[in-house]
Amino acid sequence: MTTRENLSGTSLADAVLVSEAAPATPIPDSLWRGQRNQFFYESANKTSRVMIGLGCFMQVATLAILYAAGMDTWRIATLAGLYCGFAVSHKLVIRPMRDPSTVETGFIRMNVSAQLFVVGSASISGGIHSPFLPSLVLPAIVSLLFFGPYPVARWTAVGNFFLIVAMVFLPASIVGPSIGTTYYTLLVLMGLGWHLFMLHLMVGKLTTMSTRASDSMACLREERVTEAIAQLRRLQSVGAK
Repeated sequence: MTTRENLSGTSLADAVLVSEAAPATPIPDSLWRGQRNQFFYESANKTSRVMIGLGCFMQVATLAILYAAGMDTWRIATLAGLYCGFAVSHKLVIRPMRDPSTVETGFIRMNVSAQLFVVGSASISGGIHSPFLPSLVLPAIVSLLFFGPYPVARWTAVGNFFLIVAMVFLPASIVGPSIGTTYYTLLVLMGLGWHLFMLHLMVGKLTTMSTRASDSMACLREERVTEAIAQLRRLQSVGAK
């Protein structure tokens, strides 16, 4: 009689353990996104200061080279205005971010402003012959790194593509003439170096965030196992009575 009760109690414990523990397994995607948003929220202000500061230096150097290349003054002034507008919009997007849940919306707004900035810059500095040409797809790449292969990243890339197409069809009177080969090559090399730096920074942050997410998942699983074992022992104890 006692043996039958013990077996009955053990069977009940296993059934309850499986039914309650299995659904409680954390979803990796949800945890990954939560850790990503938290990490970017914590580092948003510092990263913004670094990027805008270094970007300002790069922009001044770029405008100086374009001036030496003989570009029209009004085009150089417009390029400077575009960067100032981008920097202001960047700050306006960062400031309202009060918690990690607003990170994704803020990132989309920053990405759109970056697309308008790079496409606008290329549109008045030579179009498809502009030294800003390598910059045109950078916002789409950064969006894909941030969101992963999800619809929001695809729609961002589509928007980026249509802006580029619109630039291609602008008349020559707007895009202006191309600059000399030496100046063009120098600016392209500077731009590629800047893009590599930005991508390195982005991938570094995502790697740190992924490590955090992995640690959180390991801790959560350990807690779940501990809780499940404790519950199993309680149920076995009840079944043995």
